[in-house]
Amino acid sequence: MTGSLGKSLKIILEPAPEVCEIHGPFRVFQRNNRSVTDLLDGLLPDPDQVIAGGEVFKEGSRNHSVRVELAGLPYFLKRYNCRGWGYRLGNLLRQSRAVRTWRVHLEFLRRGIPIQDPLLCLEERKFRLLGRSYLLTGFVEGASSLMELWPTLTVEEKPSLLRCLAEQLGHMHRFAALHGDLKWYNILIRCEAATWQPKLVDLDGSRVLRRVSARKAREDIGRFLRDLEAHESDPRLKTLFEEIWRERAGLE
Repeated sequence: MTGSLGKSLKIILEPAPEVCEIHGPFRVFQRNNRSVTDLLDGLLPDPDQVIAGGEVFKEGSRNHSVRVELAGLPYFLKRYNCRGWGYRLGNLLRQSRAVRTWRVHLEFLRRGIPIQDPLLCLEERKFRLLGRSYLLTGFVEGASSLMELWPTLTVEEKPSLLRCLAEQLGHMHRFAALHGDLKWYNILIRCEAATWQPKLVDLDGSRVLRRVSARKAREDIGRFLRDLEAHESDPRLKTLFEEIWRERAGLE
């Protein structure tokens, strides 16, 4: 497969201005939106206290993810852990993973790619040495991962959902964005008024390039297809998905 994607494509949305402020030891990144002020007040001065009271989704040496409530509403809060002096020194002259992921969220948002709404990013620095960092996004209430949802779908619902996903993922690749880990657990699905509403999550490995080759797009979608092959016995559904995805992505 040859060709490239993302040539001369107009960005769907105007870029959301990024505002950076200093609050104690934290550099706070946010979109130019006053509605996040209450959320920031709820996180500071110590976001770890908020995390301690949250519902744990993932806890590991690299990061810790929880569902939290701020101002009476649910949000998803992810902490990127400080892993010692090697980590501090290695990030001395570069932005943290949290900030990189924050900016990828903004670029995905500009391109109309369905993601959780990015709200705040906090980066702790002392004498430029990186400590903890945090990313706050919206929380998708009532959604299930594609992995959990798939076995419950009817034979009519499966092709309908795959068409929707093929269009959305093809759109992402057409706009020169790569997710990096399209396993089914990273695709959340909610259905409202007989309409599928997918959201892509876990953008830590995602990238936005000037253009994406067909080879890279195929590699990116390959993770999705492996789960499809593992959990669906009807090969016609894979064919359906690939045809729509290729057309939407603009593959030559």
